Amino acid sequence: MQSENRLFDDFVKMVNGVAGTFAGMGREAESSAREKFREWMAGNDFESPVFARHPGIRSAFEALVATHPVVCRMTGSGSSLLAIYRHAGEREDARMRLGRKHGSVVPVETLSALAAI
Repeated sequence: MQSENRLFDDFVKMVNGVAGTFAGMGREAESSAREKFREWMAGNDFESPVFARHPGIRSAFEALVATHPVVCRMTGSGSSLLAIYRHAGEREDARMRLGRKHGSVVPVETLSALAAI
């Protein structure tokens, strides 16, 4: 329905266009983030050679995997390992199981996207 005021009609069209642009940008950002996460989930290229040369790192990694995290990875070139758990309780159970046998265990929490803003 057209209003009597062309300026108002043009303004509404512009606002709708801007909203569509922002929605498209949001979808693109989400798609990019998902793709980067998929790449990261594929693993670390250094894992195999580092595990072959350093059995202690392999042992620590296997112990961490045995705690059943959602994701378990070696960071960088083997300076640390990380695991992601669904709940803080699961993380704490894993920390207690691992103890200090394989080195320091440092539990951290991830902020939600809204809390970070």
